[in-house]
Amino acid sequence: MGKHDMIITMNVNGIQILGIYVRLLRVSQWLKNGFIFLPLVFAQKLGHVDDVRKAVIAFLSFSFMSSAIYIINDIHDREEDRFHPEKKNRPLASGAVKPPAAVLISFLLLAASLVLAGALPQLFYAPLIAYLLMQALYTFWVKTQVILDVLFIAMGFLLRVIAGALCIGVTMSSWLLLCTFFLALFLAFCKRRHEIALEGALAHRPVLEEYSPGFLDQLITSCGATTMLCYALYAISQETVSKFHTHLLVLTLPFVVFGVYRYMYLTLAKNKGGNPSKVFFADLPFALNFIAWGIAAFVIVYWEKL
Repeated sequence: MGKHDMIITMNVNGIQILGIYVRLLRVSQWLKNGFIFLPLVFAQKLGHVDDVRKAVIAFLSFSFMSSAIYIINDIHDREEDRFHPEKKNRPLASGAVKPPAAVLISFLLLAASLVLAGALPQLFYAPLIAYLLMQALYTFWVKTQVILDVLFIAMGFLLRVIAGALCIGVTMSSWLLLCTFFLALFLAFCKRRHEIALEGALAHRPVLEEYSPGFLDQLITSCGATTMLCYALYAISQETVSKFHTHLLVLTLPFVVFGVYRYMYLTLAKNKGGNPSKVFFADLPFALNFIAWGIAAFVIVYWEKL
């Protein structure tokens, strides 16, 4: 083998190793931490450089923390994950990464998260530590408890929004917080609905034995409807109208309705609701609708500042 071939081989191997560790950290799941930016956007703070900097630091802190917890979860669940059609390919379940190395990486990520949080107001530590404790409890016990498992997932999203508000010193509308909570419940129940239809579902998630397709369908429908209602009430509330000096935010409601119903369609009719990140990148109508909502909401919220 020539020197050139050896360099190419080393580069390929390096890329493969990097890919393994990117999957170990579940970097694609960092998209969920985007909820941290909601307070920044709806508090009309996007033009404030210092607040944007704080929100980015908060995003990275939560991302490192969530990756640290994902690794511990994967160590704990690696035997069950080997029975899952997709999770069996995860670095720990497949044996590509050994548990001792994974523990070290998790510890370093946890330390990095706490160090970054030190650059933010001290109150930011409250939702960050609460998230750590809740996810640890979820990994070792709550994930086996019907309903409570999904409530913990939803609370994780709510903590992200609260963290985003605390890091820039603003308050969030109660309706928007409720909308976030019920949206997270909706997505989590959709995930359970997707999992229950998989081959060998009980082997990789025993709590699914406590659910049934019909029961989950009812939960998904009720949470989807409540999400749309909370968003509608937020859009027309006097607090919102006074803050943005316009009644036009209600015009974004059709995008929310389409998004919820589209996701229900993908979950219940196509069984593709297991991962919101994958749905966003794989389903063009859903992605375009989300982008359209973002543009419309931005223009309405920031119209006076443009």
